[in-house]
Amino acid sequence: MIRQFTLEDWPSGLEQDAILLSLDPDEIARRSGVRFDAGVDALDVFEAAVVDLGNGKSFALQYYPNAPISGTTLILRPHSARGLKDAMSLLDVRRHEVIWVAPHLKTHLWVALRERIRKGFIGSRRTVPPKLYARPRSIRRSGGQKPARLRA
Repeated sequence: MIRQFTLEDWPSGLEQDAILLSLDPDEIARRSGVRFDAGVDALDVFEAAVVDLGNGKSFALQYYPNAPISGTTLILRPHSARGLKDAMSLLDVRRHEVIWVAPHLKTHLWVALRERIRKGFIGSRRTVPPKLYARPRSIRRSGGQKPARLRA
């Protein structure tokens, strides 16, 4: 069972932007039941939600409607890989809905998505998250050598 805080009761330590999702507050509320509250800070007006998962993990979601890149930021405590996994599960996030990932959490994000795929929550068993640093297809086909047109 989840519990929500008001923006005034934002827990200390929730300060690290973890991922940017292409979802807006209405879609998140429809999927998970999380309610967003309106607020204002030095940047602009925003909508935010602070969620306690009941297992000692909490996260926040923040959405700026006038931002140049539309999306909702998932905010975690530093070094909270387990919190990322739990938040992704609650929000029912799919791979194509992730716009940006904090560099130190990339591995944790793909592991969480792979686990959800295996359990049948997302797509089919054939759906596998892309490799983060895959070599170009032309190099893979040639056994590791660059194609003739790229050799110096």
